[in-house]
Amino acid sequence: MNSLIESYLRIVNVLIDTTNCSIEEAIINPAIPEEYREQIKKEYYKDNYITIRDPSVVTDPNRESKQWLPYIDRNSWYYWPRLRNYLIDSKGWSNETVRSIDDATDKILGAMDNPSSNEEFDTKGLVVGYVQSGKTANYTALISKAVDTGYKIIIVLAGMQNSLRYQTQTRLDKELVGISNGRQVGVKRPSPEKEWQTFTKADLHNGDFNPGNSSAGLSGNNPVLLVVKKNGTVLRRLLSWLEQSHEDTRRTVPCLIIDDEADQASINTGGNKPIDIDPDYEDNEDSPSTINDLIRKLLNMFTKKAYIAYTATPFANVLIDHEAVDVNAGHDLYPKSFIVALPKPNNYLGATEIFGSSDNPDDRLNVIVHVPKNEIKDLVPQHRNEVESFQPNIPESLKEAIIDFILAGAARHQRESANVPTSMLIHTSYRTLIQERLTTLIVKYFSELRDDWRYFREQGLRSKFEKIWNEKFRPLTRSINVNEDKSFYEIESHISTFFEKVDIIQLHSESEDQINYETDPNQCVIVIGGNRLSRGLTIEGLLVSYFVRSSATYDTLMQMGRWFGYRRDYADLTRIYTTAILDKWFRDLATVEEELHREIARYQREKLTPLEVGIKIRQHSSMLVTSPLKMKASQILNISYENQLLQTITFPLNNKIWLDSNLQITKGFIKSLGVPLLNSSKNKPVWKLNEPSLILDFLAEYKTDPFATRVRCEKLREYIIKQNNYQELNKWTVSIIGRSKHNEELGKIDFGITGRDGINLIERTKIKETNSLKAIVSQDDQEIGLNDSQLALAMEMSENDNNLSYVEALRHVRDSDEGLLLIYPISKYSGYKLRYNNNEDSNNREPLFEDFDQGQHIIGMALVFPKSNTAATVQYVVGSVGALSNEN
Repeated sequence: MNSLIESYLRIVNVLIDTTNCSIEEAIINPAIPEEYREQIKKEYYKDNYITIRDPSVVTDPNRESKQWLPYIDRNSWYYWPRLRNYLIDSKGWSNETVRSIDDATDKILGAMDNPSSNEEFDTKGLVVGYVQSGKTANYTALISKAVDTGYKIIIVLAGMQNSLRYQTQTRLDKELVGISNGRQVGVKRPSPEKEWQTFTKADLHNGDFNPGNSSAGLSGNNPVLLVVKKNGTVLRRLLSWLEQSHEDTRRTVPCLIIDDEADQASINTGGNKPIDIDPDYEDNEDSPSTINDLIRKLLNMFTKKAYIAYTATPFANVLIDHEAVDVNAGHDLYPKSFIVALPKPNNYLGATEIFGSSDNPDDRLNVIVHVPKNEIKDLVPQHRNEVESFQPNIPESLKEAIIDFILAGAARHQRESANVPTSMLIHTSYRTLIQERLTTLIVKYFSELRDDWRYFREQGLRSKFEKIWNEKFRPLTRSINVNEDKSFYEIESHISTFFEKVDIIQLHSESEDQINYETDPNQCVIVIGGNRLSRGLTIEGLLVSYFVRSSATYDTLMQMGRWFGYRRDYADLTRIYTTAILDKWFRDLATVEEELHREIARYQREKLTPLEVGIKIRQHSSMLVTSPLKMKASQILNISYENQLLQTITFPLNNKIWLDSNLQITKGFIKSLGVPLLNSSKNKPVWKLNEPSLILDFLAEYKTDPFATRVRCEKLREYIIKQNNYQELNKWTVSIIGRSKHNEELGKIDFGITGRDGINLIERTKIKETNSLKAIVSQDDQEIGLNDSQLALAMEMSENDNNLSYVEALRHVRDSDEGLLLIYPISKYSGYKLRYNNNEDSNNREPLFEDFDQGQHIIGMALVFPKSNTAATVQYVVGSVGALSNEN
């Protein structure tokens, strides 16, 4: 972004913040030149991507008595205010965006211990974000506030690669230190008494920690920053250096350790020597793994310390044995103090947005192109013993992807300018030999393609490009933002200049190639690589990804998705070439990711602590959650719906479109059932189904509350399908539960049932200031579908067993091959008496809607599952904190 656009963007943000106007209203202000308005609007949306809602925080509710942050006077703060000003004044972020970071980091800092306390403390926390979603911005702000409140030594563990450590160091130099390699940058050099002591620098190959200075500086007044990679040699040097410092310093100076990509290398894949063993015992078989051991020893150096793990794939972190302790290394890194889930930021494209989810497989961005199976053999050897002799070929799909990159890059330059970074990623194998050979072929193909465009485009290439542009790109652009739709003629001249700008580089351990946005912020590159593309490293302006490398674990595969991030301003130009199976796996991972964030939110609502819950991670049929060595303390939790009632009790009441969608889906479902049983009640019609397909189809379309954790249609379908394999739940009773007597205020609803003029709507109110109805099912409803002898048996069972209620007995006597689906049509006028009769005791209840006429009738749903003779379950992995008896 050039300085002129930055200046106008600052004006726009001031207008929005001071007048509460929209971006559309702000950019037409006379102070903003018309020719810059569209670009300023794009930059506004780009730079406001980190606007977030409140994070979910699972911590000990008893910490209320230890609250300290609200009592701090922020007037004396220095580091956060200047970072805040830099983000607003120099980077052009809005006050709302920065305020959201401010609020989120307050939650994290408040869950940590007070650095000014005279007591020792040992905080261990986990912050869960999304891949490439702004975690660095969050922990940079957290560091600045931590130093303002008294934390003195800051150690950032920045991944395992030099490139990621360098990228992190450069960012922190700009936003915290103000000096990089002797030059003023970012927030600028602070006053001498506030200047940072840095023992690492922004040098790609020689910037990591190497003790050339005395550790005596640790006892001074200035804050200390070290950005180190998770490498055994580096961490041992750091430990040795710290050991030379004065013991009083390590005892009294508060230390904050930020572990970026904390699920990588930091997890113990070894053992733990018992605490009653001789610490000098030399057999290392049961010792912790190297990096984990060194991090634990690093923490043990200090008596006042906070270890905060950051990751987008926290599967291994929540599976750490919470009681693990080693005689030398001490306690393991389980986040015993708190777990924070950062909400998905605005303008972010993640797994759900790109690949859909199991609940909504079709709700996704239409940018996925499947690579045919038969082309994979051209890219990677099929057997390990073929690697040395293998010669890759460029399949048609890869040629197509490169052409897409040329067109997309030219179109982006036409939209914004040639001064934006633009990239393509090619990730086929982790083997450097394969990458090198493929690079040679791609360089040759690209050069030939460029020459054809330079000298022979009229011999067919131009018409080919135009056809691809018109058939593949423009329809998607028109569906997303018709204002960006451009003819081929409008982008053609940019194709020529873009061709000339593109470099082809390799990123692997044997290559000297690098991506350096500091020296060249507008690089246009095709990047071929493997493991170095799989963690943390940001590839700016990523348009096309060609990705066919599979993985056996959730975390590794998700981290390979470098295409996740903030690309909504050019989302229509992006393409992801991958296999059909990887497409499905990413969609499955989106479901896992959504569930994990919902689980953390639920634990916060229930005021549970990290030592009271074990976060559930859904099992996959083809992938492991993480490396088996990281799952040694885990156990399998079998979630069964046997003998249970599940009912929808929460609804997004402010989303009329969502409510209307469920209403229409249910009407279609009822119509598909045909004529109800003759002996069923007028307002409680009943159907008997002899196969489950209609039930499964209904559950595939009906939407449960996005914030619900227990009643999720995808999980219910999965359970029913498994039971079907055991010849259970093949038959279903379906009933609509209408009100027995008509009520004029509540109204009726027409489901199109032959011979009936509609079903009386029922009334359900919600708990005040929530979206919860608490319950929708009555006891009598669960009797539907049972015959007289079954009802009598249920009554007898409950009378003879004090531990068995009547409704539980009803589920026991129901045939194991028959389920019950109940539909509850709830009137949008529910609670009209509460609204119009203020003297009536509300009992903490209120109407569903503030404005009845602006609401929509709600379709609630309940399923009754009988006792089962099988072991069919939905499987989850949990850690050592328990098997979650609170699934109910």
